[in-house]
Amino acid sequence: MHSVTIQGVTLSVKTVASRNAAVISYFLLLILMVVTTFYSDIPEEASKSVVIAVKLLPLLLFLPGIIKNSPRTHIWLCFVVLIYFMQYSMTAYLHEWAIVPVVTTLVTMSVFTSSMMFVHWYKKDQLAAILLSASEAPQ
Repeated sequence: MHSVTIQGVTLSVKTVASRNAAVISYFLLLILMVVTTFYSDIPEEASKSVVIAVKLLPLLLFLPGIIKNSPRTHIWLCFVVLIYFMQYSMTAYLHEWAIVPVVTTLVTMSVFTSSMMFVHWYKKDQLAAILLSASEAPQ
């Protein structure tokens, strides 16, 4: 098994797994935002492209940082995903636990949890790398 390195830090299996789960959940959330636009109760007069833009733009702002594996981006993504979580958990409750809002709520929970775990384990791997380099440095 080869090791994964981000910004000079060799990552543990837990860190890589949580990052992969975060990225998969993130893209799944993007797909759900588009799909739910076409199957929602928006008025006929409303432009679906504007609705999609409003749903996707806050999430797409984080795409470059997610591609670059930035822990700071994952932290900020968690704050924004909480807004989606509040909206869809409320929608699920008001629509008597309809499947689409429930699934979207679960996906937002997955994005939040896996992103936070990625940041947590990344910081631990980063600290371990600093301690290792300090112990290997000549006295």
